[in-house]
Amino acid sequence: MGNSVSLLVLSGPSAEVSAEVDMDAVTGEWMTQYVLPFLWMGFVPDAEWERHAERLHRALEAGESPEADTCDVSVPWPLAEQQFRSRLPQVAAVWPEVREPAERFLADVASVAERTDGAAVRLQLTELVEMSWGDESDFEQYVTDIIGDAGLWSEPSRLLRGKVSEVHRAVEAAEPERSFLLGGEWSYGGAPAPRSAPPELPEPAERPKVPKPAHVPATQWENRYGPHGEDLWEAAEYQALVRAAGGDHLPWYWAVTIAVVFGLVLWLIVGMFTQSMLWAVIVGGVVLVGILTWWVLVVRRDAAKR
Repeated sequence: MGNSVSLLVLSGPSAEVSAEVDMDAVTGEWMTQYVLPFLWMGFVPDAEWERHAERLHRALEAGESPEADTCDVSVPWPLAEQQFRSRLPQVAAVWPEVREPAERFLADVASVAERTDGAAVRLQLTELVEMSWGDESDFEQYVTDIIGDAGLWSEPSRLLRGKVSEVHRAVEAAEPERSFLLGGEWSYGGAPAPRSAPPELPEPAERPKVPKPAHVPATQWENRYGPHGEDLWEAAEYQALVRAAGGDHLPWYWAVTIAVVFGLVLWLIVGMFTQSMLWAVIVGGVVLVGILTWWVLVVRRDAAKR
């Protein structure tokens, strides 16, 4: 999947949304890659974007790393919907191409929010912020771009080109590219197509009963999926089952098969290039023995653990 931005409609105990939000409460999720879609920016008041920038500046000056409570933007649903509806007419007057997908998008998000207690819109921007965090000039450019693109909801101008949201590309693109750039990719809880009845809300995802692996960042573990779309929860549970069954080594017959295949391949390659049967046999044998030795060491390690 690559670096992404999660855009969530989630439930909470009240309309006041704090930075600490129970991720189990998510009832709708939308994903994008590398960009923050223009329509999602419309849910957030200008003042909240300013607070977002101030939090980032404070964290950077304090030498902190970008964390969710600093990078994310949360807005209670009533305020988010009011902001979107009140500003959409002036946006559509400048970009008529946006009106129809924007109205469709709003109805779809609302269909989830209306069936969620204390609904809020939460924009998870940590990975987007991390892309510019290490360089001061890149970071300042990110702040300038996100404040500038958000300002297009209050003062839309067809002469300005979006940077973080790439609204200009969305306006110029044909469907389905326009819907993706404007609203992102729908993961669950909604659908981009018109419908006569709202979709069923998904069953809450069951969190894994195994601890977070040490090499997995906390943000990715909370979001469940890794940078390439892999299911981290499923992988961790599978590894736990393998270890419980006696270790994480291959069965002996797979180890022998892999060793023989690699040995033969190297034997053929070396023999072809060197025209020497002696070197071909030596290299092939070393590879075969090396793989089998590695397998034996892994088996002994797993036995020692038990």
